[in-house]
Amino acid sequence: MENTNNQVNEIAQINKCTNKGCNNDAKLRCPDCVKFKIKDGSYFCGKECFKSYWSEHKKLHEECKDLIITNLNLITNSRSDKRWIYLFRKIATI
Repeated sequence: MENTNNQVNEIAQINKCTNKGCNNDAKLRCPDCVKFKIKDGSYFCGKECFKSYWSEHKKLHEECKDLIITNLNLITNSRSDKRWIYLFRKIATI
């Protein structure tokens, strides 16, 4: 449990809530943003701010997926490295 508290403290020291109009310290990160390794726009003070900002926040995920799909198409057209293709397709389905 101590490790989780340390992670919350690190998030709060560096980041503020992404939700517009809220300037509280961040206590959590969007789990999908963690998977995509997105830092900007992925911090929230709590579940309520995360939920209320979700319709705007999910656009960030869509942009990231579009970028992954574009890169997948480039790799598919230029190389036949099946490991990369598999990884990009797996990420695109998150």
